[in-house]
Amino acid sequence: MDPGLRQQILDGQFETVVCPDCRAVSYIQYDILYHDPARRFMVCVGTDYSDVFQQSDCPKDYKLRYVDDYKQLAEKIRIFEAGLNDRIMEITKESMRHMAKRNLELYYAGSRRKLMYFIVPGHERYVAVSQGLYTLAGKYYDKIPVEKEFGFLRINRKYAEALKTVAV
Repeated sequence: MDPGLRQQILDGQFETVVCPDCRAVSYIQYDILYHDPARRFMVCVGTDYSDVFQQSDCPKDYKLRYVDDYKQLAEKIRIFEAGLNDRIMEITKESMRHMAKRNLELYYAGSRRKLMYFIVPGHERYVAVSQGLYTLAGKYYDKIPVEKEFGFLRINRKYAEALKTVAV
């Protein structure tokens, strides 16, 4: 992946097009497959490439994810580049919503000094939480029965919500 394009995705500028004449801003979304061979993950936006990989040999130990938009793609990049588990991250975010008793849309933004920061879209602020919550979510995740997986997985809020019904 071109480092310039990667940064545009992380900055939220990848989908922005500015008309050179009138300076009007439009937001577009193309179907893309983001591939980071060094960190061994692929994320598809808009199109599920699972069928393509069923017919070919996918490299072992790759994380394959399917997301709906570039905000979710940026979050997956941040999570995987930080060496974190996106499943545990979704459990962490669900725990944050439960504790706050609010239906917050949260996106992982990074970590610093034992704190994890989350973006709340539409607000010019971050929500910070102790990395201990992620660790605790990891202990919960370790108790969840492992299922066989194939193809590009949707690991998102619905994934975390569905875990509430799993007996551990």
